[in-house]
Amino acid sequence: TAQNELREFMGMAAHDLKNPLGAIQGFCSLVNENLENMPHEEIREMMGDVIDLSKQMFEIVTDILEVNKLETGHIAVNWDSVSLNEYFKNVVKLYSARLQSKNLTIVTTSPSENLCIRCDERMFIQLMDNLLSNAVKYSKNGGRIGLGAEESGDVVKIFVKDNGQGIR
Repeated sequence: TAQNELREFMGMAAHDLKNPLGAIQGFCSLVNENLENMPHEEIREMMGDVIDLSKQMFEIVTDILEVNKLETGHIAVNWDSVSLNEYFKNVVKLYSARLQSKNLTIVTTSPSENLCIRCDERMFIQLMDNLLSNAVKYSKNGGRIGLGAEESGDVVKIFVKDNGQGIR
């Protein structure tokens, strides 16, 4: 029913807001705890990440406000070309505080340097953030997260692998 779809969407949106908010809290805590010893440029870089994450949250809130489009099936897809290598590089940077707090590493792999996919970039980032956030959350301390892509003809398979227990 429409009511169930609305509840499911709101649950997903809340989860998607929680992920970037957790990263913002991590960055702010790191700066707060090390403010006197942290180089000014490092603080500036982390605050740039906070701004990027807050923009991501703003877009999620915009999606919530457009929930009527979801219910009626009129979601606008904005097709973009997304460089996977650029995305991988940025996501490792954005997740650095959370990775550091659990002594996790991300290993990225891509079959080609210039691999791009055609997708709605905002939706792609939300989806990947959800997967990566869960990988960080459920990975054991000192673990390793794999983030990569595999090409097979016109199909690109993007994956996130971790050492968590998985879904049971």
